[in-house]
Amino acid sequence: LTLCLRRKPPPIGKCALLGLKIGSYIDPQARFWENPSWLNVASREFNLAVNSIFWHILIPSENKFDFGLPDAQVDFAVKNKMEIRGESLVYSLFLPDWIKNGSFNREQSITLFEQIIPKFMNRYKGKIKTWVVVNEAGFIYQGSDFFEKHIGKDYVEIAFQIARDTDSSVELIYNDFGNDSMKGNKYEQTVEIIESLRKQNLIDGIGLEMHIAPVLDDPTKFVSMQGNSKNIVSVDDFIETMKSYELPVHITELDVDLRSIDKPQQERFDIQANLYENIIDATLKAGVCKEITFWGFGDKYSWLEQTEFNGSANADPTLFDDDLKPKPAYFAVRDVLNKYVQN
Repeated sequence: LTLCLRRKPPPIGKCALLGLKIGSYIDPQARFWENPSWLNVASREFNLAVNSIFWHILIPSENKFDFGLPDAQVDFAVKNKMEIRGESLVYSLFLPDWIKNGSFNREQSITLFEQIIPKFMNRYKGKIKTWVVVNEAGFIYQGSDFFEKHIGKDYVEIAFQIARDTDSSVELIYNDFGNDSMKGNKYEQTVEIIESLRKQNLIDGIGLEMHIAPVLDDPTKFVSMQGNSKNIVSVDDFIETMKSYELPVHITELDVDLRSIDKPQQERFDIQANLYENIIDATLKAGVCKEITFWGFGDKYSWLEQTEFNGSANADPTLFDDDLKPKPAYFAVRDVLNKYVQN
């Protein structure tokens, strides 16, 4: 820690306290395999990498696997001595057409889990120490969750059991949005999932995505983006929510969307920095967090600026600008981490 503090400026991931991981998504949007500037920042600033396990990309047709993207992400992380979180073993939102359009009954759908989950986990055994097993279970999506429709709500337990049986040495977490507040639209569902999995010793942590936006003129609150709805959350509520799960918490996909802030750019960035500072401070005050991961960096690469996600060039959501220069938010995050290290 002393050596970390002597560096000017200290990389945020290298100043993590007592095992706290500071991560970034290794974003294919940044074309990292041919973008040395992006890779230099990633390797310098973070000690955790998140890779891409999306079935529609990795399993384009039945019994055909394409591991090119996650292999490259994992190789980069291993080379740079970064820990890795795999995301996600099961995610109903991004499935290939051969599954979405197939005639799968319950038994056949479970067979998919039995074939695919071990395939991913065994490929990266010893390299990926934490897995998001299920991402955004869709109990509130009015029937749009493929696996809930074809298996039932217990598909979450089934997926976790297969993952635990495949490799009992890794951490298994459930990840979702709308669960960063007790008033959030997926809080009760998250608690229900945790309790079910905890009874069977199948869960090791809970993931809170934290795609948020500022509340103008009140940096002690934030807007939690929850699908098509929004919720105003206080920092105190956020702290109590993290504690309420009684599990290690992983902040898995943090970014701060500025598209609603119509002010001069420097003022927008200062507002963003204040919110980032308060979120990191609250996370550390809660005392239950193992990981803070930013959903990529470099504003122009962010998913919030991509047209396929109805993004906006004014989102400016990350710690670094389009040219990969640190923004005020970066220094705010670095300073609050250092404050806790020094204490």
